[in-house]
Amino acid sequence: MFYVDEKAYKMPPDLKNLPEFDWNNPENQKILKTEEEVRIKKYGKLTCKQMDQICEIKEILLKEDSALPRKRAFDLDWEKVTGKKLPIIEK
Repeated sequence: MFYVDEKAYKMPPDLKNLPEFDWNNPENQKILKTEEEVRIKKYGKLTCKQMDQICEIKEILLKEDSALPRKRAFDLDWEKVTGKKLPIIEK
């Protein structure tokens, strides 16, 4: 069993048959590096304390407005915690 938003779900039966993520695969490393660069470009480097604050506020915000997308809630809370406005990133 696993829980999401205080609801219990049964583990999928084929879970044990799924291949394990290969962290050392060069292709996977490239994807992870690219995702990290995009994240740092958008949010900068955050401290553990800042991440904890953002996540706590985000969960409260999502309980108040369940229709709000999680990424948008994170962005709003990032701005609240850091006191900055997010830059508009061109892809």
